[in-house]
Order: sequence, then C-alpha cells, then structure tokens
Amino acid sequence: MTKLPELLVVASLLAGNISGFLVDYANVLDGPMDFSCKGNSSLTQLASHHDNRAEDRVWSFGCQPSRDEVMNCVWSGYVNDFDKPVLYECSGDEFINGFRSIHNNGPEDRRWAFQCCALRGHRRDKCHFTGYVNQYDGPLSYNVPDEQLIHGINSIHDNGSEDRIFAFEVCHFVEGGLKK
Repeated sequence: MTKLPELLVVASLLAGNISGFLVDYANVLDGPMDFSCKGNSSLTQLASHHDNRAEDRVWSFGCQPSRDEVMNCVWSGYVNDFDKPVLYECSGDEFINGFRSIHNNGPEDRRWAFQCCALRGHRRDKCHFTGYVNQYDGPLSYNVPDEQLIHGINSIHDNGSEDRIFAFEVCHFVEGGLKK
C-alpha cells in the first residue's frame, strides 16, 4: 500500500516542486503533534489526510531555507476549544512557522497552537486569505506561493464528518521591517 507522503513526493517531483516534504508524518492518529521548521527555514508546504475510522488527520510539512534570518519565534497557547473555529493571525510582521495540536476522542477534534516568527528586515504586505484548501474528509495539499508566508489560519470543524476545513492567510514579506 502506498503512503500519502510517498505520493506527495512523487506529485511534487512531477510538478517541479521539491521543496522538502517530510518523509514521515508529524503526528500519529489521535496523538499529539509538535512541528516547526528548524534553523533558518520557513514553512512552504502542508499536507494532511483524514482517516474516517480514527476521525483524525495525519500531517506532513515542508520547509525551505529562508531568504533572511528567521528570528524571535514564539508559540501561542491553544487558540481554540474542541469543536470550535480557529481564526488566528500572528502579530504584526510575523508568520506561522510551526503547528502544535492535541486530539481528543470525545469531540473527535484537535486544539491548535502556532509558532510565529519574524523574518529579519522584512514586513508583511499584500495579504489575502485563500479559499478553503480541502473538503471535509478529503485530502489537504497546499503549497505556499513563492515569496509569501502564512500569517494566519481559519479552520471550521464539522461534527457530522468529524473533520476540519482549512484556509490560510498568506502575505508577501518585503524589505523594511525589524532589523534586530
């Protein structure tokens, strides 16, 4: 049986985009997740697959070297309750560079926390939300557009499908921001 990460690598190669999906999932079904891009890298790809038996998603992430220093990274607390929406934006000129979550089998949902970082010498500009990038119970595969980073996230849980849909606020990061 072929695993989702292997399919994602093949799809990325066919699309000419090999920016580094993780070979392994960042979590197991019903388990906690704690992922962030390491060193001087930023989040460029997200993928997940929903399992109807576990009523949960497994996640893979891809990171690429950043064009400038990634700095001042801070984790939020959990930003949602189970079965409730997520509507979160990093402060000021920060971008999301990590995801942390816990799953509960009662509500069959996750609570989410995010790592926000700054990019030395850059500020955010020209932000917009994507549409929802997945359907309930469907796969999610999202490539952050070139020269952009994720600044915010919107997610809605549905108790019928026991799943979430996700949209991302993406921004250009242009020179002229924090230097320290």
